[in-house]
Amino acid sequence: MVSKYDCLKILKMTKAIKFHFCSNCDKEIIPGEYYYKENIKDKYIHALNLKNYCTSCFDKLKLYFI
Repeated sequence: MVSKYDCLKILKMTKAIKFHFCSNCDKEIIPGEYYYKENIKDKYIHALNLKNYCTSCFDKLKLYFI
């Protein structure tokens, strides 16, 4: 489902400090591992469900985010 805020979402590479799970494949992201996190360009919109992607899922999905 496409939302009106999808154009504001960007992906940033982040180093995990705590355990996370990939939103696409449910792989566990351990601390110290890099992953991609959705961020919002607008600082006033912060209540959206932002997703985390492991590096392997990002490589598969990166064409959709360009």
